[in-house]
Amino acid sequence: MKEQTAGDLYATFHESTGLGYTRFHAMLHKLATLRLIDAEIATEGVHGRSRRIALKYNSEDVLGAMQPRSL
Repeated sequence: MKEQTAGDLYATFHESTGLGYTRFHAMLHKLATLRLIDAEIATEGVHGRSRRIALKYNSEDVLGAMQPRSL
């Protein structure tokens, strides 16, 4: 799966939602806790610690699993 830095993801997130970094960080933490993403600290950051974010699963599979199923 493709890796991106948290800063790059935040720029896209903020552009599409208008929400701030605190909310973005909380969402990343929740996704990492659910083990849907890997968020590793990268040493090549320019402004402090940078995180590399990678999906653990295919995004279509995760979205499909979240859809309600009829009985």
